Amino acid sequence: MILDGRLVLTDRLQSQLGTLVNAVEIAGQNNLSSSHVVAETTLMGLLNRVYDWELVNANAIRQNCPGIDLIDEARSIAVQVTATRTAEKVRHTLEEVAKSGVVYKRLIVLLITNAQPTPAMLTCTVPTYTGDLEIWNIPHVFRDARELDAVKLDALTKFMAAELGPVRERVKELPHLELPPASALQATGFVGREPELAEIRSRFARGDKEVYLTGLGGMGKTELAARYGREHPGLTYFVRFDTSFRRTLANMALGIRPKLTEEELRLEEGILIKKVLTMLERSSPDDLLILDNADSETGALADLLKEETYGRIRELPLRLLLTTRSDAPRPIRVDPMPDEPLFEIFRNHGTELSDDEMRALIEAVNGHTLTIDLIARTLNGKGWRKVTAEKMLTALRESSLKDQKYRKIATDYNRSTEHAQIYQHLSTVFDVSGMNAVCR
Repeated sequence: MILDGRLVLTDRLQSQLGTLVNAVEIAGQNNLSSSHVVAETTLMGLLNRVYDWELVNANAIRQNCPGIDLIDEARSIAVQVTATRTAEKVRHTLEEVAKSGVVYKRLIVLLITNAQPTPAMLTCTVPTYTGDLEIWNIPHVFRDARELDAVKLDALTKFMAAELGPVRERVKELPHLELPPASALQATGFVGREPELAEIRSRFARGDKEVYLTGLGGMGKTELAARYGREHPGLTYFVRFDTSFRRTLANMALGIRPKLTEEELRLEEGILIKKVLTMLERSSPDDLLILDNADSETGALADLLKEETYGRIRELPLRLLLTTRSDAPRPIRVDPMPDEPLFEIFRNHGTELSDDEMRALIEAVNGHTLTIDLIARTLNGKGWRKVTAEKMLTALRESSLKDQKYRKIATDYNRSTEHAQIYQHLSTVFDVSGMNAVCR
């Protein structure tokens, strides 16, 4: 019996694919080719289950098969799996296939990335290769996978969970991935924010010790911080603020290398904090600590800045990137994005809407990123009920604050008008999509 709804299953698959993409990206940064081999095998099983193919490792058919990783001989399908997003890689694949003399009905270059193929890749040609070429990325496969019936989708997520167990264990050995919680690392829906990313890079490049990201909850501060953390050249540590900075620091004992023993984890908070501080004292100016939701229970960043243990962290060589809803010194504002990247959220979830329909939905929720993402997930039967853009838009326009039973999102201490509107919109989306029934 399938107990999970389609929304839960597609969310699970999206997270699993995010784990795979991030493992390969960071393994590449550390010159570890083994993760690519693991990804190739996992993707073979994924493609076979999504498209009913019978791909096998190309070397099982021909040793050192040039330019190709996976082959379904019966269907004449060949797949090259690569994390290299360049026209040169595509050209090399075409040249090698042309040299082999084998003609495939379908030749697919599958990018282990969430990024779109570049125009140069899409227009790349080789005179000696005359066949067709398809260039896919992970969102392409995800869009097709989520159209499977619930039984197949459930089986697919279980397959991916089994495959990614070893990958997660391998990833834990990579220092760049010492970034609990995993959900902050594995996000696959990051879009836009290039100006904010550029500003973070610029501030750290010119020697800033601390950079603050501020904005309303659900606007994308955590996603932005994690996105920067994945590209940061040094070690990156990620921790969510928990009650006080002392408690937060003690929690980091679970995520910092070298791993603490079970006995050490049972020690008092003060001893854990001392051990964490000792480890962090070995950090360099290239290392980064991301402190997510860096507020106290009252939402005052000033309380955090007064904490003695936080003062000790500020004296260490490593850099600090903090997300907060409170006022902060020289913050980088994370405000609503322009329409185009928000359109991309709809497209990434496979919604077939006109620009005018997407723009109307964006305006109805004041460009709030989390709400737009939830709307995109639920449109046209992708949620718990079949919901059209027109029905969603009507509900958003007709809903009123007094009629809504607000649901807690993120932290609940910010009572601003803007937050009240966010609660209203989220409640409406939950009600219309039918998610209320499973989220109470």
